[in-house]
Amino acid sequence: DVPSTNPEELKRYPTYARPNVWPTEDLPDLRDAFMNLGKIIIKAGEVLAKLCDYYVTSRGLPSPSLSETVKTSPCPKARLLHYFPTTNLKTENDSGSDSDS
Repeated sequence: DVPSTNPEELKRYPTYARPNVWPTEDLPDLRDAFMNLGKIIIKAGEVLAKLCDYYVTSRGLPSPSLSETVKTSPCPKARLLHYFPTTNLKTENDSGSDSDS
């Protein structure tokens, strides 16, 4: 729950290095659910990194050892993202109509 107590990191990354704040009264199970989700996301990142390493070495290239970096980093940079297609999104100026008239 406390990413860092290092004063230099707290100064350099003030929003990242602060403790989490959980709404324990309103959502008592939220903390545990998110902690478990975080473990799943990190595990998925480790598996994906291993597969990336395998792919690189299977092509005869030297392995960058992405899996070791993810596994040993104190601050893993892995995120699960999904970018939705932008072709069907409406903007503030759209009338809501599907026609171009």
